[in-house]
Amino acid sequence: MKPKKVGAYGMEYEPSYDADTNPILMNRIMAYISKKWGSITSDHSGVIFLFDEFHTMGKNGDNATLANFIGAMNELQRTGQRCSVILSGLPTLLINVKKARSYSERVFRAMEISNIRPGKAAEAITIPLKNTKWDFAPDLVDAVIKDTERYPYFIQYFSKQVIDLTDKNHITLADYAKIRSSIIEGLGETFFLQRIAPLSSSQKKVLYAMASMPAGDLRFSDIIAASEIRKSSLANYMSRLVDAGLVFKSQRGFYNFTLPLLRQYLLDAAPC
Repeated sequence: MKPKKVGAYGMEYEPSYDADTNPILMNRIMAYISKKWGSITSDHSGVIFLFDEFHTMGKNGDNATLANFIGAMNELQRTGQRCSVILSGLPTLLINVKKARSYSERVFRAMEISNIRPGKAAEAITIPLKNTKWDFAPDLVDAVIKDTERYPYFIQYFSKQVIDLTDKNHITLADYAKIRSSIIEGLGETFFLQRIAPLSSSQKKVLYAMASMPAGDLRFSDIIAASEIRKSSLANYMSRLVDAGLVFKSQRGFYNFTLPLLRQYLLDAAPC
């Protein structure tokens, strides 16, 4: 509210207002897209914005940026811009969206993509190799799919390492067997370690305890027993691990690892 005149005790004052040089993020997003809308849709009736790794938005409790983004997209649609948004990321994505904007589950339709289907996972290896000098034996493709649990990035990482660590064009399962442990060790150092290193010793203790339990959704009360950590402290640690993208709440009272192979890495890396 910007009144033209304010007063007290018989005195009045007419304030002047500077232009808003730093409007809120929601307004800036709307203004930018509205300004560019003609160029964006010059040959199309609308636009779909695609965002990957969107679970990083709202991470560590930063809900304001995410709330402004969702609000801007809502308002643009309401005022007639034909736009849609597709967000993809780890399971914490939907949790962050709900925290950032009340009733946002009414705006988005959630779909669990999970890992690549077996047939498509094989194509993710064989198709990129076409028209190159390398080819993988069929049983090698099967082994990589099994070891990566069909997780897209891991398929890329394993396949690249197989090529880099073997001096052959036609690579067999026997070749893979010789370097498999090195690939897994390298994945731990380049992927998992950098995500676990910043954690506190107590948070790491929780992860190691979870890894020691049977694979699958883990009950909160069972994690308490396995980690020997008090309920109040464990709730705080689990919240921080969720923010770190390492675990997620799979259902009420249950948790699971966000990333495939993380449980195996923790078992291998756990202190004796």
